[in-house]
Amino acid sequence: MSCAFHDPEMIPIQLGNFSAGPPPPRLLRNFLSLIKACPCSHSLGDDAVIRKALDAAGLTSVIAHRVSYKANVMTIIVVPGGIWHEKLPMLRIRAIKRERSAATRRVCIIPESVVHRQPRLSNSQYISNAAQVWVPPEDRMAVLLHLIENGYSTVIDCAREVKSAPPVAAVFQMISDGTLMIDLDKPILPHSRIDLISSQD
Repeated sequence: MSCAFHDPEMIPIQLGNFSAGPPPPRLLRNFLSLIKACPCSHSLGDDAVIRKALDAAGLTSVIAHRVSYKANVMTIIVVPGGIWHEKLPMLRIRAIKRERSAATRRVCIIPESVVHRQPRLSNSQYISNAAQVWVPPEDRMAVLLHLIENGYSTVIDCAREVKSAPPVAAVFQMISDGTLMIDLDKPILPHSRIDLISSQD
């Protein structure tokens, strides 16, 4: 005779020492910075279905966020470090992922350490903090023309083309909105390479 509790994925979770509170604010803030800094990606808020399943399992500190990337929608589950190495909670999270994936929604699970990885996180914070900077059309066109004429350029040379907005912040804003591209996995320096996004697609 079978019993549901023989299945590890169905055993009620004993939370023990890891947090049953909401997602850590710093983790959520850093995760959203990564999304804002990634060209062509946009935050769509919580995945309500996965959020409900996680909350029911007592895994309220796990992030479940919907993201669009080039018109494709997926859910990213970010697991705090204290949970990532716990067998039973991870079994439950993977079971939730399978159920949601079966409903035609792509789901990806990542550990907290991926969010905090450097230098990508610091670079993403620079970019996301500039996302709301207004760059006048004249400055945008000057930067674009400079890149078209030269093929590629650097942060400092692109910034020299900006006359009205804060120069470096304007370049970062154009990265944030998907116009320009920079390697976020290398420290951003004055002579870091900048490309037009279309030239690398």
